[in-house]
Amino acid sequence: MPADGRLALPTSGASLLVHGLELAPPPLAEEFANAQRWFVYAPGARVTLRARFRAFGPQAQNPAQALPGALHVRSITP
Repeated sequence: MPADGRLALPTSGASLLVHGLELAPPPLAEEFANAQRWFVYAPGARVTLRARFRAFGPQAQNPAQALPGALHVRSITP
């Protein structure tokens, strides 16, 4: 978690389609600024994210590129 407690997560766009996000614990707030989606937590909080998304182009080969800063990314393909 960044020192300011703001967690940036991707939004749907030309190369990424976000189907769903589940955050635990729930964020204190959600903000949209500078073409980015931000979730607000207490500084130093540890957050677990479950996301369903489809990536297109070069990032489709490596899901971790869609979630920069993640400690662990597990890809589940049907």
